[in-house]
Amino acid sequence: RFSPGDGAVVAGTDSCLNVRAEADIEGEILDCIADGTIVTVLEGPVEQGNLTWWLIAAPEVNGWAAELYLQQR
Repeated sequence: RFSPGDGAVVAGTDSCLNVRAEADIEGEILDCIADGTIVTVLEGPVEQGNLTWWLIAAPEVNGWAAELYLQQR
């Protein structure tokens, strides 16, 4: 489990991870960040739509990402 301030790395997407405006699979996609991208967890978790979501800060965007594709650093 992550905590705010933790570092994480995007992994297992086969391409890139959708970063969304809301913690929901239907949320607007703000960006798609590549596997291997290092991010910082800002807040969460939020349980929504059978997924666990974390607000992350990536190099170009802040938004919500599914925990399934985030690994501890």
